[in-house]
Amino acid sequence: MIRILLIFIINTFLLGNFYATHLVGGNLAYEFVGIQPNGDFRYTLKLNYYFDCGSNSNWQPPSIPTNMSVGVYAHNDPTDIYPTTSGSYPKYGSSDVDMVYNSTVQQYFEVTPNNPSGCTVGTSTCVYTVLYTGQVDLSPTNPTTGLPVIGGYFLIHEACCRNGGGNGIDNIQSPGSAGMAFYSYIPPYGYENNSPVFTDNPVPFICSGDTTTFLNTAIDPDGDELIFSFMAPLDGNHAGGWGGANNIGNGGAGPGGSLNWYPNTYPWPIEEVTYAGGYSYQQPFGPTGYYYISASNGLTKYKSNNQGKYVVGLIIKEYRNGTLIGISTREVQLNVIACPPNDAPSLSPNINPQGGTDSTVYFMEEGENLCFDISFFDPDTPADSLALNVNGQIFDSSFTNPPATVGGYFDTLYSDPLNGVDTVATTFCWNTDCGQAQNLPYVLSASVSDRGCPPKTTSVVYEVTVSKTAPPANIYGSLIECQNAETVYTTDDNPAISGYTWEVSANGIITQDYGDSVKIFWTAPGTGTVFLKAINQYGCESDPISMNTTVTPGPTVDAGNDVSICLGDSVLLSGTTNSLPG
Repeated sequence: MIRILLIFIINTFLLGNFYATHLVGGNLAYEFVGIQPNGDFRYTLKLNYYFDCGSNSNWQPPSIPTNMSVGVYAHNDPTDIYPTTSGSYPKYGSSDVDMVYNSTVQQYFEVTPNNPSGCTVGTSTCVYTVLYTGQVDLSPTNPTTGLPVIGGYFLIHEACCRNGGGNGIDNIQSPGSAGMAFYSYIPPYGYENNSPVFTDNPVPFICSGDTTTFLNTAIDPDGDELIFSFMAPLDGNHAGGWGGANNIGNGGAGPGGSLNWYPNTYPWPIEEVTYAGGYSYQQPFGPTGYYYISASNGLTKYKSNNQGKYVVGLIIKEYRNGTLIGISTREVQLNVIACPPNDAPSLSPNINPQGGTDSTVYFMEEGENLCFDISFFDPDTPADSLALNVNGQIFDSSFTNPPATVGGYFDTLYSDPLNGVDTVATTFCWNTDCGQAQNLPYVLSASVSDRGCPPKTTSVVYEVTVSKTAPPANIYGSLIECQNAETVYTTDDNPAISGYTWEVSANGIITQDYGDSVKIFWTAPGTGTVFLKAINQYGCESDPISMNTTVTPGPTVDAGNDVSICLGDSVLLSGTTNSLPG
């Protein structure tokens, strides 16, 4: 359960004062605020921290540190946003960014197992999620060096230490003296961007031998394309305790109240953790485990056959019109424990002509209507009760208009096995409008949890791709016409196209529209352009295709010199014209 707690912190507690085993993950993000009167771009930085609140952690409320800091550096190469070769970047400005957790009255969240009554599995594990915020103004010139910032800005946060000792992390070396680092990239001045927002908090534990689904899914406020992938967790180049094997910098617990902790130049690349033998970022649970992430939506699957503590890393890259515009990293420590048998909920079969059997991927045209069922059942006998929630920007009219509708978005849906209702179900429906086509799929997630011991959760991510109306293939007609001429233009006979929209440039008039052909009267010389759009069966127009016609001027005729003749006589006149062919 996530409980919102209000606390009063009397003493200021600085992270740099001592070493501890307490850090279990987090991420660094930013939000564009606006353009300041001096032209600077203002960003709010958000440092989401996951702290171990188990009995071995020495950061318990009210001793959560009130300050962190983030180093900001000027990136100098827009062609190599995330370099892997050695180099360094200068600090942007003279001080670090102060990241504050309000120590007077502050909300933080405790993530603990949501167990049914009488179930004690995993109750010794819990995580605090704490949000630190700060603000930075960015200009196109680095105030420290006076040089232009051509490659953007990279943000770094480092701290120490991870869980070590007998209760420490199993898949990295010297975990108790290993630092933790989060990285984020802001594009160059002139680009307004916001980091993706993760939809789910970390889980307190997973069960050994089970395949667990987890939503590393994120929502991008700008509608950018997100690419998810694994990465090795970052150790950082300066945080580290007692000169451990992973520390390559000057050591120390990390930035607390100091705003000058980060160096004047930051060496690149960022040091990664050193894995223990038999582990890697591709196999964080060892060779018998399983680790999968969907590159398009972040749905992640974990399986560890061994109990212990394992740290995993994730990187999200944002693309806008094919250009890499943002990067952020996240990492989570997973506690793997022994659990009594309990099967996770299963997705019920669903047949839909726009997706297929058990499909989670659907395709439709703009203007089309789509409905499909989302249904889960519990395979245990007797069946446990189930709780279903659905989430996604597709249901929010501020992002998607008109939005889709579904039960379980504003509320939670439940099964009722005691009364013979073993499944929990809802129906997704979306009546799309013209203009809602996009290259990226719309994403929604469904998560269902049972009330077994311990509760098991199954998450499914659905993708709905809305395509534009296909344009016509060709326009046929004259390439050269005279001014004041009327010409017919036609297109192919395509039964898949429901209708056409013809348009013409300002030097032409449509005099007759037959649907798949049109008559145009050219009123003025120059280049005349004919435009044609297809209309699909739902009334949505395609992008136009076009054809140019060269319109020559109307002819002028000179019949030569005046001649006088008598009535009944004839005379030969010889003149000229400027029209083509003359």
